[in-house]
Amino acid sequence: MLVNNAGIYIPGATRTVSLDKYDRIMAVNTRGMFYLTQKLLPLLKKGHGQRVVITSSVWALDSYPAEGKEEGTIYSISKWALRGWARSLRAELRKHNIGVTIIYPGAVFTDEWKGTKTPKSKFIDPEDIGKIVRAVVSTNPKTVIEEVTVRTIEGR
Repeated sequence: MLVNNAGIYIPGATRTVSLDKYDRIMAVNTRGMFYLTQKLLPLLKKGHGQRVVITSSVWALDSYPAEGKEEGTIYSISKWALRGWARSLRAELRKHNIGVTIIYPGAVFTDEWKGTKTPKSKFIDPEDIGKIVRAVVSTNPKTVIEEVTVRTIEGR
């Protein structure tokens, strides 16, 4: 099993973000996952019932900058890229019986959010993401949960 769960948020809109910031967010949020998956594929292909799990964001499902949050544009681009890659990777790995799942969580209460004034009830507990990953990989090897969207009841 490979769980790709790395990411950063860098604010940036198309008209104002520097290419350095754009390259940084794409390197962390997409290139790192791609590289690790590529390097581990030979090992995954040797196993039985292997899984690749990719953590993206609900920002890959909607155009949040259209709601006046332009500073989220480059983050959203990176998460949309993961969505497209997960679908392509699923098609590539199907013939090797490797399941690919992408998870779209809302805001997860990680260290990045410590000190926020937003009520904690608006955040997903990190432990819940771990439980979801365990559930995804515990299915029969011939079954794959392709996509999972996770939000709090109160949050978006």
